[in-house]
Amino acid sequence: MANNKQSIEIGHRAYEEFVRIANEKGITKASLLRQMGIAKQTMENYKYGSTPSARALVELHKAGADVMYILVGKKSNNIM
Repeated sequence: MANNKQSIEIGHRAYEEFVRIANEKGITKASLLRQMGIAKQTMENYKYGSTPSARALVELHKAGADVMYILVGKKSNNIM
């Protein structure tokens, strides 16, 4: 189980990937949230260190996030 520092880092990386995806797709963060079915407040919580749920990780992956990076901090070569 992840300790508190690791959990905070996972949340930060989830938010970082979310922002990267929105920028790469050239869409607003609000639009990406709607596409993923994730509430704005939920994503804000990740920004401040909350750990994403399994469902949120799946939605981030579908959108093109590097889940390996989110979870362990190591970039994957297989992102969408």
